[in-house]
Amino acid sequence: MLIYRQREPCGAAVILTLIKSRLAAITGGDFTSPAVEVSGDGAALESLTSALEPGNPAFNIVTP
Repeated sequence: MLIYRQREPCGAAVILTLIKSRLAAITGGDFTSPAVEVSGDGAALESLTSALEPGNPAFNIVTP
């Protein structure tokens, strides 16, 4: 579940402005899409996404 709250930036190293459908692209390292705006230190974002591991496509999310 994603929850959106409108508030002022609070000293974050990087701020992302994007549409929901581009969120998966960001986790995959695509920071140059037209629907993605990166403000601040882009290196902080790259550092965060480099810590993510690829998902396991065989993982059963729903089981009987």
